[in-house]
Amino acid sequence: MGKTPEDRQMFRAIGLVLTVVVITGMPAHAGGLLFIHQDTGANWLDGGLLEALNGKPYLDVVSSIAQGRAVLEDVGRPASLGFVAGDNTDMRHWIYWFNDYLVGLANYGRVSGVNRVIMFKSAPLNSDITDDGSEPGDPFSLERTLANYKAVYRHPAGPGNTYANGGYAYSPLEDIFTQNGDILFIAITAPPLHREGTTDANAHRARIFNDWLRNEWLSGYNAAHPGLRNVAVFDLFDALANPDDDLLYPNRLREDFGGSTGDPIPAAAAYPYLCDLFCENFIDAVWDAFPTPGSAQLRIADATGNPGETVNTNITLATNGTLPATILFSVNYDPGQLAYQGTVAGPVAIAAGKTVTANESPAGQVRLTVFGLNAFSMGDGVLMTLAFQVRPEATAPVVTLFGGNVSVTQPNGMGIDTTISSGIITIPSNIGEGEGEGEGEGEGEGEGEGEGEGEGEGEGEGEGEGEGEGEGEGEGEGEGEEPPPPGCFGRLL
Repeated sequence: MGKTPEDRQMFRAIGLVLTVVVITGMPAHAGGLLFIHQDTGANWLDGGLLEALNGKPYLDVVSSIAQGRAVLEDVGRPASLGFVAGDNTDMRHWIYWFNDYLVGLANYGRVSGVNRVIMFKSAPLNSDITDDGSEPGDPFSLERTLANYKAVYRHPAGPGNTYANGGYAYSPLEDIFTQNGDILFIAITAPPLHREGTTDANAHRARIFNDWLRNEWLSGYNAAHPGLRNVAVFDLFDALANPDDDLLYPNRLREDFGGSTGDPIPAAAAYPYLCDLFCENFIDAVWDAFPTPGSAQLRIADATGNPGETVNTNITLATNGTLPATILFSVNYDPGQLAYQGTVAGPVAIAAGKTVTANESPAGQVRLTVFGLNAFSMGDGVLMTLAFQVRPEATAPVVTLFGGNVSVTQPNGMGIDTTISSGIITIPSNIGEGEGEGEGEGEGEGEGEGEGEGEGEGEGEGEGEGEGEGEGEGEGEGEGEEPPPPGCFGRLL
């Protein structure tokens, strides 16, 4: 769209230059932990878990979603858990959480950065499994059966298959976990019920399911994805339950943890015991096994605007092979601190180089639309970065930017568009140590040169006019039409 003189008084479109960055050696102090739970989880946090987790050097924030907590659904997904999503933590609800709310979970409770660890736990009633059920099972069913529980974690037809519900496709948890290798998912098994809260047969099924989850399913997941190690199972049920061969109350809550009280919530004595098991013997080991991903960043554009303005992008990408990756947008770059003050996630993630929810283009291309990044809610001056969080075993060394557009919409309805032409990002095979190269072309108005500082090594070439800050090195040529006023928009950096 053409720009009027009035537009130029408020914004300037600066030439497009592509700078590719490969960041290596990410610190272990990498992010936060989010725990989704009910009453038992709250008592556990208060009983020492929160203090212990806050002492872990690799966690910077510990957040929780509990009963009564509202969580917004992701863009393009249904509010399947209602407005108060925190009220829903039964086994059947996890397929909704991780298909319809995962982007929000990764950013929940964060001012900047993301939650690298997501823990989730169902309430004790989920240990009253009333029947074996029959395969293939129904992950959305209200019936608590072994077959239905297993269907939440794996599709009976194998990986890559989806369920249909309410007009939307739902992946089983193992596929969600595979597509999000930069998050460590920890499944906490549901606590055992007290003596009168279930039957011998139903409690025995709970043990069967938890044994299957921890041994058979998790072992199969790790064998299929040896480079991930991004899923763990903490068997809280086994920690608090009588053994399967107990003569009086097999698989019920132990006497010393409140098994005879009639209360479905374990007694206070259970929580220090669980803290010792989880924080001393478990989470450090699974974190150490969880590979810290490298990061390849393709910096698309920045926009310095006023409150109420909205930044929109529409971008088409393609890879030459499988690229396990997650789309993240870093926003609100603070030049004084040389850091971004916030991170938001796009509505989709790249999986297998071409499949992105229902948003697939021909020839393995992925069309990514991100919208509604509001300068009012993020603060004045929004600097966006499209960042691919790449795992070390990624097999696609090249990602191509086929083009797209970036625009700013002002409160009065006026808008300014800038076209992104093309670009290529090359990801080294040894992402943890290597270099990256990139090149691209673009158009715009204004003047400037690219400059940057940071970790890693990179090279870039481009044509057009532009200026920007970033990590790596870049070169650009061109001329500006006029000295620009304060504020800028439209750089492919």
